[in-house]
Amino acid sequence: MTRFQWILIALILTETTAVLLGWVGLDQRQRLPATRLNVLDPTAVEDIRRLESEHRPNHRKDWLDLAAVYRTFGLLPEALFCYEQAEQISPLRPKDHFAWGICLSRFGEIADAQDHLQQVITAHHEWQEDAWLQIGLNYLRQEEPGQAEQALRNAKQRPIAKLALARLLSRTGRETESLQLLDQLLERYPNGLRIHQLKSWVHEMKGETGKAEYHRERVLRAADSLAIHDRSREHDDQWFQRIGNGRIFFESLLVEEQGNLQKAIDLSLVGLKAAWQEDRALRLIYLRLANEEPAKALLECEKFFVRVGESVESLTLAGEALTEMGRTEEAIDVWQRATRYRSSRFVDTNMRVHEKLNMAYQASGEKDKASRQEGLMRLEKASLMWNRNEVRKSLVEFEGAVELVPDSAIAWFYLAETRRLLGDGSGAREAYQTCLQLNPQHGRAQRRLARLGQ
Repeated sequence: MTRFQWILIALILTETTAVLLGWVGLDQRQRLPATRLNVLDPTAVEDIRRLESEHRPNHRKDWLDLAAVYRTFGLLPEALFCYEQAEQISPLRPKDHFAWGICLSRFGEIADAQDHLQQVITAHHEWQEDAWLQIGLNYLRQEEPGQAEQALRNAKQRPIAKLALARLLSRTGRETESLQLLDQLLERYPNGLRIHQLKSWVHEMKGETGKAEYHRERVLRAADSLAIHDRSREHDDQWFQRIGNGRIFFESLLVEEQGNLQKAIDLSLVGLKAAWQEDRALRLIYLRLANEEPAKALLECEKFFVRVGESVESLTLAGEALTEMGRTEEAIDVWQRATRYRSSRFVDTNMRVHEKLNMAYQASGEKDKASRQEGLMRLEKASLMWNRNEVRKSLVEFEGAVELVPDSAIAWFYLAETRRLLGDGSGAREAYQTCLQLNPQHGRAQRRLARLGQ
């Protein structure tokens, strides 16, 4: 071959080699990480694999979406890799740096996390207080209280930051300022359980036993109305509704709202097969009943009992299924069993059980039994009001309860507590004494009565 041909071949080989090396480099930079999804439910695995198969390496949004999904499901190294790839394509926005910083925080790479969170602050982004909050929490993890305090002060408009700051101040000898912050929180969250709990501790540190006791009692009538999760948890929840079993559950809710109960049932069955969850199993029973399938609802109840045992919620639904099947006596027996169990103190399930028994006994003409169930129903209703700190409203129901179930030591105790809080000392004393006549070993009634004597 001629010299020119040799030169031409050399040029072609050089260019081919360069192109191949470029492709290899591109593949190495943009290849998806190998993910191990065996701990996730099958539907989540299927959805994530679909996202991976549809992934476009040159699109920043695809990398960020995958990073968010990986972070949500705890695949933190894979998420971090995706953030790095997204940044190579084009500069990230402040909210992307926030997400990256959150991921690094969860992974324990605190120094790198602080750098990304600081970029949110430097940009004066609307999430800058959320970034300060996470920075403060990171410093607390590193046991750097001074740095943590400064960061939390910069995020004081976030309630959880104010609560964390109050806790920090209480542990560094600044109880007075801590109480001021807690008072500010109580103006917005008067039923905040964590706030009352911390306030009782701080008053105890200051030797103010009366105030400490008040807030300890107040914890018993408080709901946890102060959300402890930051903005990143909201993002996680959004992805949980789009991936895996959470997606199926959310779709089931939507079609139920549209009136398509059968489709909602079908989706629930798919979701439970992939990942069984107690609350969603109960919802399937409810859907069966709403779709006029009492026999299938009862079968689902039996499966529930085998898996996790009886509960007031599951037995209530089983009784409803039996009633719709015309097996009223069996339903009454099941509801009576349900009264042995307790639901959450903020849920009305126990009240509804007694309401159903009251109606069943009224229908059968058993007035004494119906009256007793009405009394127990009013006791449960009063307890719900009490737990929401609706003390004055609960008084009427407690008084009605002790009239209908005079042998209930619990009803007399809470009637006494209600009267005491409303300033009726003599009425409270009488109710405590009646409680102790019914249950001489009732420790709280003994202590309360002794204090009234003082």
